[in-house]
Amino acid sequence: PNDPDGPKYPDGSDQVTKDVTRTIQYVDENGNKVSEPVEQTAHFTGEGVLDKVTGQWITPITWTGNGNLTGEKTPVVEGYHVVRVSRDSTDNINVDGTTVNHETNDYTVTVSYAKNGKIIPVDPSGKPIPNVPTPQYPTDPTDPAKVTPDEPVPNVPGYTPSVPTVTPTDPGKDTPVPYNPIVNDQTAVVNYVDQDNNNAQIATSGNLTGKPGSVINYSTADQIKQLEDQGYVLVSDGFPTGAVFDNDDNTTQTYTVVLKHGQQPVTPTNPGKPGEPINPNDPDGPKYPDGSDQVTKDVTRTIQYVDENGNKVSEPVEQTAHFTGEGVLDKVTGQWITPITWTGNGNLTGEKTPVVEGYHVVRVSRDSTDNINVDGTTVNHETNDYTVTVSYAKNGKIIPVDPSGKPIPNVPTPQYPTDPTDPAKVTPDEPVPNVPGYTPSVPTVTPTDPGKDTPVPYNPIVNDQTAVVNYVDQDNNNAQIATSGNLTGKPGSVINYSTADQIKQLEDQGYVLVSDGFPTGAVFDNDDNTTQTYTVVLKHGQQPVTPTNPGKPGEPINPNDPDG
Repeated sequence: PNDPDGPKYPDGSDQVTKDVTRTIQYVDENGNKVSEPVEQTAHFTGEGVLDKVTGQWITPITWTGNGNLTGEKTPVVEGYHVVRVSRDSTDNINVDGTTVNHETNDYTVTVSYAKNGKIIPVDPSGKPIPNVPTPQYPTDPTDPAKVTPDEPVPNVPGYTPSVPTVTPTDPGKDTPVPYNPIVNDQTAVVNYVDQDNNNAQIATSGNLTGKPGSVINYSTADQIKQLEDQGYVLVSDGFPTGAVFDNDDNTTQTYTVVLKHGQQPVTPTNPGKPGEPINPNDPDGPKYPDGSDQVTKDVTRTIQYVDENGNKVSEPVEQTAHFTGEGVLDKVTGQWITPITWTGNGNLTGEKTPVVEGYHVVRVSRDSTDNINVDGTTVNHETNDYTVTVSYAKNGKIIPVDPSGKPIPNVPTPQYPTDPTDPAKVTPDEPVPNVPGYTPSVPTVTPTDPGKDTPVPYNPIVNDQTAVVNYVDQDNNNAQIATSGNLTGKPGSVINYSTADQIKQLEDQGYVLVSDGFPTGAVFDNDDNTTQTYTVVLKHGQQPVTPTNPGKPGEPINPNDPDG
């Protein structure tokens, strides 16, 4: 250092340490790392002696150190196998140990791997089976360059492999393994459903088994017959003749036979029989319900005509309404699909009550608005037979009695005739009977109560009496100007005469009434020796002649008396 112009350290005198590194890398075909790399380093040191005067090496640099790099066992990488080691390998699998020195440069050993092949299931034609496992060969845990021998082939549902295991000759190549389809028994079922009950199942064939392509040995005929005996009706038989088993292990072949409920009409010509089976071939099945045999109904109204004692007085009248019912039963459930519906003409006509001589109607028990005749009415199938009673009572009689009210013996007592136009009445103004030696108080009788007797007073016969009504002129000394003539009648009877017409006639001739001496309601007296005389007095009327009311010469003064 104190002789800067003296000898200098020669080149290389500063390089007296050296590391030599071997890197082992593990990569796939694309250079991607498949396992962590391994680094091995050898350390060297150099020593020498320089002549400080001349600068020459007395002892050149001598190197010391351990240059032995150990061998490295190549790791097993699952899914891969070793195909090449770039250097330092005698078996082309593992990296051998080696010796380096200080002159050796760093370097890399590349251990190359390739993916293991796969087991490929193929069908008998060699075509890969889709959607099945293709397992990769496992790497031999004892040899990273190999795969395990006798590797089991995968399970493929529905197929049988040609070999149980595979030992690949080339770990990197796929191995096609032929598989043969498994011919399993196939399953089919025939279900019978009820269309009228949301297609609920009512019977089934159960599972039918056989080889794919073989005919399904089954017939629906017996089951359909059995169900038809129970009241069902075939809608469609979905099981075709000659049906064969398919080749689908995952699906049960299902065939459907559709049936519906049969219907049993109940009519008058085909009524039900309660308690008996609706389906003759199914004795334990549904029965005809109560009432199914009652599908005809006659409703009769009898009109009877009787007296007070219930004795017939006229022939009865029978009126009958005919009804028929129809319904429809469900042959499977026995329930009514359509309950019995009744039809028929329930109109019964009105009946005019007959006139029964000697009797009059007093009451009609029903169906009558006037209590005489029987009205028309309407009945239905629920109406029971019934009777309308038209009750009659005997007509009363005319009973002749003497003035004291005592019946006259041994004389006619005629019964009132029944009114031919009204059976509840008797004829009005019925003449009273002739009783020799007596005069009736009235010529006819109109009973207010047809059933009660009417006493008619009779008077012993007396002579006719005479009366006269005279009309006199007061202005001519009461000279008679008109007369009624003799009026005759029985004592006590009303004088059947009126002065009105005669007075009117005289007034038309110019007279004026002064007084009418004939009283209203005058009766004949009982004096055979004297004529009853009544006087009507009149006087002359006057006609003023004035300038305002002059006469008309030649014209009648009294307009109603043109000849006066």
